[in-house]
Amino acid sequence: MKVVLRVSGHVVEYFPGGAGRLEVEMDRPTPLSEILAGLGVAEGLVMAALAGGIRRPLSYEPLDGEEVTLIGPPAGG
Repeated sequence: MKVVLRVSGHVVEYFPGGAGRLEVEMDRPTPLSEILAGLGVAEGLVMAALAGGIRRPLSYEPLDGEEVTLIGPPAGG
């Protein structure tokens, strides 16, 4: 199964290749927290996850082909 992750904000730089869009292949339904861990991304870098236009917890298991938007915390100086 495949899930598309869209990443917004400065958290993009923590994702493999600094990509704002990443396709992840999995052999089974997998919680977002596990997907992030597999990518080496700390959960604390994700303030919110949206799938199907609904805010989802990091325990959410995306459906095959689903697109999930990950939003990092606000940053500023």
